[in-house]
Amino acid sequence: MSVQVYDLLLDKHIEKEDIHKIAIECGFKKIEDGREDIYLWEGLEYESTKGCYFTFDYNVNLSDCINKTDIYKTLCRTLTNQGSSYADQSKQFEIIKAMQDLYGGKVYDPNNNSWGLRENEIPSQLSKTEIACGIEYVHFSVDLSRIDNESIKEVDLSKKWLWIDTSLNRYEYPESLKHNNRLVIDLITIFETFLKGFFTKYLETNENAYTNFITDFKTDKELSNEQIFERHLRKHNFQNLDSANKAYRKYLNFNLKQEVLNNIKVVYGKEVTTIGFLLNELLNIRHNKIHEGIYSSDLNKEKTMHYRDLIERFGDSFIEKFMETHNLRLLIERELGY
Repeated sequence: MSVQVYDLLLDKHIEKEDIHKIAIECGFKKIEDGREDIYLWEGLEYESTKGCYFTFDYNVNLSDCINKTDIYKTLCRTLTNQGSSYADQSKQFEIIKAMQDLYGGKVYDPNNNSWGLRENEIPSQLSKTEIACGIEYVHFSVDLSRIDNESIKEVDLSKKWLWIDTSLNRYEYPESLKHNNRLVIDLITIFETFLKGFFTKYLETNENAYTNFITDFKTDKELSNEQIFERHLRKHNFQNLDSANKAYRKYLNFNLKQEVLNNIKVVYGKEVTTIGFLLNELLNIRHNKIHEGIYSSDLNKEKTMHYRDLIERFGDSFIEKFMETHNLRLLIERELGY
């Protein structure tokens, strides 16, 4: 769904104070930008995705040809952006109907040059989990897209460019190789952020799973549920595949290794291996650079692109398997046009 606009066209002047009252009663809050009267409704987290806007104007000319003049004394407009949820569009209908019930007027849909409200275009309401975890996957895809072919450097591995600087007792590396090593670190950060974020959002939107998670954390201190959640979350390392798998199996009922890491095959050079094997290879490169100061000396453009594609393959496979296991709709770019 693209941007959806509805106009309520009125032949009478409605005072600002009366319009303001209706907007507030419908849950909208006025945005103070000093230019015009704009209101925003933002629903509950993981139900609303983009919110709903409302504004109004006076003496609006909607002429459709040079010989015809349609001037409406009051125009009320609602707008939802691409990627809006079922709840966002329902709120759009609600405020238009509330205004129309009180003051009459006719509803115009400029997107389709038609009159009247259509049905909610979102076919069925997504659950909080589907929205929350689906958005995490969108963020993962966006972050990964920033590491494109243009950002990865060419490195000539045929040259004997590795040499020891005797004065500093260290190796010197070309900037292109250093750059690709830094990209590998970025890839692992994207991987970890996604696994941790998805895990967190699932627990936050599933009461039973959340309760199991916080009651499983043993402490003799008086802490709030939020504090317990954060402390328990810090016990799990999502850069460690064993730790991540343990957390997912125990609290999300999803065997990360069995479903994805050890089961999905990928071609690497002339060999066929698993996602998990290559992820461990990638994690070792990061470890050596961060903790030992050692660069991987063979990260040319082709190999770095291969690692980038590996992270993408992991994300796609993970989402596919998780949807299948838990019967969820997590591709909200497809569901909502997010």
